[in-house]
Amino acid sequence: MELTLVKKYIISQLKNWVLIFFLMIITLGCLNNKKNIIHYKFKGTEVSRCDANKKSYFLYGKCNSEVKIIDGASVIIDWQFDDFLNALLIFHEDGTVEILKNGGGEFSATKGGGKIFFKRYESPEHNRITQKYFPPNRFHNLFRLSDNLEFEAKTNRDFGSDIIADYAAKQTVSN
Repeated sequence: MELTLVKKYIISQLKNWVLIFFLMIITLGCLNNKKNIIHYKFKGTEVSRCDANKKSYFLYGKCNSEVKIIDGASVIIDWQFDDFLNALLIFHEDGTVEILKNGGGEFSATKGGGKIFFKRYESPEHNRITQKYFPPNRFHNLFRLSDNLEFEAKTNRDFGSDIIADYAAKQTVSN
């Protein structure tokens, strides 16, 4: 009889642990399911951005598919190490889009020769390039990128950027 009580106790404890394990899997699976898709538009040129796991993927053109943006991205900014993103998006008159590092993030290009690209500039040249966009000059085709989308929207609105950022594609992916 004592052996039966021990078996019941072990089975009861095992059921509790299995239940806890499955609840943890479900909870952890739901923690990082928020994906942001943002579209940036300026004079007929559009760029799609998808943020996932502290990486920002940039694709030239409009795309609402997280998978297609990630798979087809021309530029990736990995900000896992720095834990923040701070970059500049410049729309040029010829339809090309340049991304400049302005702080956090490690930049990489996945495809060469595209209409969206990034360049590494040393401090004096970086300052010379960005200076022409700040007051008293026009801030119209420069957009400050951030990992905090509310801050990004407010900053660009306050500086008067003419680039339209569509955050409506922000979505939660369900498992």
